[in-house]
Amino acid sequence: MREWVVHNKTVPVEILEALASDADPAVRFRVAMKRKAPPRVLEVLAEDPDESVRERVSSNKKTPNYLLEKLIADPSEVVREAARKNLSGRG
Repeated sequence: MREWVVHNKTVPVEILEALASDADPAVRFRVAMKRKAPPRVLEVLAEDPDESVRERVSSNKKTPNYLLEKLIADPSEVVREAARKNLSGRG
C-alpha cells in the first residue's frame, strides 16, 4: 500500500521523506522516481543498498549535478551509466 501512496501527485514532501527509509525497496524505488523529491531525500536514496533505487536516483531529471557526479563513481555499472547519461543530457 505504501508504494501506491507515492504515486499520489499531491503526496506531501514530508511523506516522501518518511518513505525514503521504508524497509521495502519497491517503496524507496518509487520515491526515487518522484520529480517532487527534494535533494535531501535523493541524497539519502543515493546511498541506498539496493542498486535499483540508486539507478532511479541517477535517472531522475531533478537529481542535482553534485549527486550525479557522486553516482558516477558508484560500484554498479548500471548506476554509473544512468548518472553519466543524465549528467551529459544537461548540456
